[in-house]
Amino acid sequence: MNQYDQRKRELEIQIEEAEALVKEKRKAVDEARTVLAACKAAHSGGKR
Repeated sequence: MNQYDQRKRELEIQIEEAEALVKEKRKAVDEARTVLAACKAAHSGGKR
């Protein structure tokens, strides 16, 4: 039972770490999309 509990805890920690990474990556993607949208808007605005 102890081995099972230890393995379960290890997996829970891995899941928490993975979820934290996903959250960070999503934030980075959102920021990149915002910058890209601003660049596109500035570029198309400058052409017209």
